[in-house]
Amino acid sequence: YKRKLGYSMNVNIKNSSQIEKKAEGLLDKYGVDKAPVNLFELCNGEGIKLSNVKFKNYKDDYIVGAIKKDKDGKINIYINKEENLDKRRFVIAQALGHYILEDFDEKGQRVILGKRDAYNSKNKQGFKANEFAENLLMNKDKVKKECLKLQKCKVSDDIIINSLAEMFGVSEQVMKFRLENLGLIKHV
Repeated sequence: YKRKLGYSMNVNIKNSSQIEKKAEGLLDKYGVDKAPVNLFELCNGEGIKLSNVKFKNYKDDYIVGAIKKDKDGKINIYINKEENLDKRRFVIAQALGHYILEDFDEKGQRVILGKRDAYNSKNKQGFKANEFAENLLMNKDKVKKECLKLQKCKVSDDIIINSLAEMFGVSEQVMKFRLENLGLIKHV
């Protein structure tokens, strides 16, 4: 299977810098350089259909989204319409990560669960997709630049997290995690 737009990899992605480059490549491809990232533009450009749906519970977890490749190779992303906007945005970015990293199961799909896929390093597919989503929604250089501006104003970490979460269109929890990972705030 060779994607029409030149993405051809998955198992060869071994480290964070490769995932970061894939996210940057998708943004560059569509000239997206402002936050918050317009995910609809990216999905439309890639020919991916987005649908809001209501999922049933899955075992002891809940489904926040799914991505499926049909027999014709068309991609569909399904988002749990009961999630808030920030969560839906992150799930779309995760699903795009599974798509770009060519991470589908034998049925041509990947289900994103709320508990299992929330930064669980034991779930390699989910972890890579999360990392892709982070890089897609919160470009490292842009986050650093905006964080440093706020830090120069001597504001608290809470204000930095809140301001940047709003600016990048993500939840405060996701932004806090990103800032901690980038070493811009201390893990509390």
